[in-house]
Amino acid sequence: MFSLLTFPFDIIILSVLAFGCGISVAARVWLRKNPRRRLAARLGVRAVGWTCFLGVLLSMYGSFIEPRIITVTTADIPFPLEHPVKIVVISDLHVGPYKGRTFVERLVSRTNALLPDIIVLDGDFVLSSEVTNAELTALAPLKNLRPTVGTFAVLGNQDHGISRSLLPKKRPSSDRADLVMETLQSFGITVLKNTNTTVNLGTETLTITGIDDPWAGKADIVGAFDGIAPGTPTILLAHNPDVVLDPLASQAQLIVSGHTHGGQIRLPWYGALSTLPIHIPQRFDQGIFTLQSGSTLAITRGVGESGPRVRLSAPPEVMMLTLGTER
Repeated sequence: MFSLLTFPFDIIILSVLAFGCGISVAARVWLRKNPRRRLAARLGVRAVGWTCFLGVLLSMYGSFIEPRIITVTTADIPFPLEHPVKIVVISDLHVGPYKGRTFVERLVSRTNALLPDIIVLDGDFVLSSEVTNAELTALAPLKNLRPTVGTFAVLGNQDHGISRSLLPKKRPSSDRADLVMETLQSFGITVLKNTNTTVNLGTETLTITGIDDPWAGKADIVGAFDGIAPGTPTILLAHNPDVVLDPLASQAQLIVSGHTHGGQIRLPWYGALSTLPIHIPQRFDQGIFTLQSGSTLAITRGVGESGPRVRLSAPPEVMMLTLGTER
């Protein structure tokens, strides 16, 4: 699917593949035509050829294979509940040029197999500059999610039409948040837009609160916590982990975010290759963190891509958190 948001990145990827293939082939041809050249020259050309060939393989893997791999990561989270609760976190679907209905169907099947009690969808459902019937159709499999308690969602910056692009925008993208929210609600998903709800877990209760995205200027954390008594077992859903900069966020024992994609492209022993679009320290790229307030911050790297279609050492992630008795 063509999109101005992704076109520059696709051109770069195709250029890298073409250049790498060209140099690799040229090196092989040179070696065949120059069998008597000095060993050092032949070894140098051979090294260049193999380096370019491996670069082509790595680019193809990162562009077309790893983004299709759905991984599941699990973690036990101390939480003030007597009985364990399984929560599955999905974020950053980014349906559009890179992800379609088939991928979402696989995602739903993988999620249901985990037998979750609660499913949370942490924003950025769409990627393209305008929401069309194709994107909404791609989201349709979400109506088949089957948690025992319920599915809850918040919106992200992309759902408001806010993104980063290599191309200058002639006009800002339209805010399509209401359309995305109505679509999710038609699937039976509870969308928390600066509000909260309480769910029953047998003899216990759990409050889930969610805020709208701060990039759109729509976040209202005060409204999100309105009516929640201090000490109430609470989960805060916020697409952007920068929410932890607000002291009110510490009122929740668990804060669940996405947005970072884990950097999307990572190098071994180095981490995210690009600077993450967050104001909190860059070490908060993915995983589970215990904050100074005592709250737990869970950041999933999500399942979709923005910018380049590449994922490298950061495959799509479904995060399963088991909430249990505090230790």
